[in-house]
Amino acid sequence: MSAAFRHRPTGLVQHRRAGRVHAGLQDALQIVLIWISFIGYSFAQAPIPAANEPHYLTKAYHYWNPSWCDEDLFLESSNAHLVFYQTFGLLTVFLSLPMTAVIGRMLALLLLAMGWCFCLRPIIPQRWGPLPAAWVWMALTALGNFSGEWVIGGIESKVVAYGFLLFAIGHAVRSEFCRAGVHTGLAIAFHPVIGVWGAMALAGMAIWGFINGLNRLPVRRLFIATVLLLLASAPGLIPALLLIGGGDPAADHLQVFVRLGHHLDPLRFPIFAWLYYAALILVWLGLRINLPRINAESLFTRFVFVALLIAFVGLVIGLRTGPVEEMWFRGLRTGLLKFYWFRLADIFVPMAAAVSMTRLLIQFYAGREPIRWAWPRSFAQVVVALILVGFISVPYLREPHDPSRMSYARHANWIEVCRWISGNTPEDGLFFTPRHAWAFTWYSDRSDYFAYKNMPQDAASLLEWNNRRLFQQEWWERVAATALTPENEWPRKVHPSMVDALKTETEATHVVLHNSSVLPLKPLFSNESYSVYQLRDVVH
Repeated sequence: MSAAFRHRPTGLVQHRRAGRVHAGLQDALQIVLIWISFIGYSFAQAPIPAANEPHYLTKAYHYWNPSWCDEDLFLESSNAHLVFYQTFGLLTVFLSLPMTAVIGRMLALLLLAMGWCFCLRPIIPQRWGPLPAAWVWMALTALGNFSGEWVIGGIESKVVAYGFLLFAIGHAVRSEFCRAGVHTGLAIAFHPVIGVWGAMALAGMAIWGFINGLNRLPVRRLFIATVLLLLASAPGLIPALLLIGGGDPAADHLQVFVRLGHHLDPLRFPIFAWLYYAALILVWLGLRINLPRINAESLFTRFVFVALLIAFVGLVIGLRTGPVEEMWFRGLRTGLLKFYWFRLADIFVPMAAAVSMTRLLIQFYAGREPIRWAWPRSFAQVVVALILVGFISVPYLREPHDPSRMSYARHANWIEVCRWISGNTPEDGLFFTPRHAWAFTWYSDRSDYFAYKNMPQDAASLLEWNNRRLFQQEWWERVAATALTPENEWPRKVHPSMVDALKTETEATHVVLHNSSVLPLKPLFSNESYSVYQLRDVVH
């Protein structure tokens, strides 16, 4: 045997190894670019703290430091997202809350970028396809949503859950069922609602694909995958199931129709949301007609169809012609609606549309050959490219979302008051804050008597949250009614009896008021917008 013949296989192996290394480097670069795109969108649209970061991260900090703000109802309530608090919450032990938000976002979005690339590699045959698909998806989600669901913004448990769910889908379309089971279990552990719906959609996708001959269902591997899923999900699923077991019809009503109706009650979704998602579904299905069928993409399509079926069931449950009080089987249907039936469709319909749009663009520019790419070579291609660049710039150029809903000056004064409270009041103080208060505990390190945003998850705490909501509402209405009397000039003066009622009913130690109302007490601190009072006996 000649030396040349003996070395030929070695050279072939080295060539293949070099090819795999090159492909791996390309995938790594693509993940980094998608990650940077996600980070840019996150910080452009959701400056720290984002809408839910004071909600999640103060709870996480309290989990690791129970003595911090231990008078706060929300912080003392049950931990619905226990695994998130145990993992990402650990950052709060070493970092400030804003730095925890920064590092947490970067870690979660890296997981999301990796899951995105892994999921779409077999679905979009062109190697660099996941990158433009991510840009198109971000633009589509920036234009609107169906039930208020989002993924890229602040750090919270659902961002991590969606990252693991993308990995699970990627493994499932490759028929790697055991790995899909592990990642689905992790998605459930971090966010039980998203993870369980994802598991059901994956099961529906696998069964539907088997019926159509797209995949096989090996019983032994599926059994092992199910066991792995249950083991991986147990740390988060068990606490969630315990909360469900302690449900109360009155608490369910508060969650579905009072606090979270914009997510859970389909009759409260805006008309634009219905029209926009109907258009997305039509665009997605219309584009698929002109695209060659790929086995992995066909399986992913079935996943999205199951997500739409879940949403349709939610629509049927929530459909009514009269007020909520007259809804048939109100208790049962209300209890079912609290499980966020529209979440998967809210995210994966734009993703499916983005996949089809990206595949069509690749076919338009590079033809049907999946490995060839070309720059625009005609006027039409240049025009389409410019339109695409403008379209994918939408998420970065829109006005950032301001959850405080305060003017710049008022927001600055609110931060000043909170920081003064942090440095000049007892750590065990309980504060009665204005109705428009924003992220009080985040900025002040003090317990808040009531915050509309911070709704507890367990029934008992939720009912107490509602009692406090009603008391705050009634107290302010009585203050406003007093201000209507001729002798009460602006700013409206709070009657001493109202101060006594505040002390008796809330056990609060301090009050923060906007300067449009004043207590018959000397404020501890004031600025142009707010005053801080210490509750004590008032001379009538």
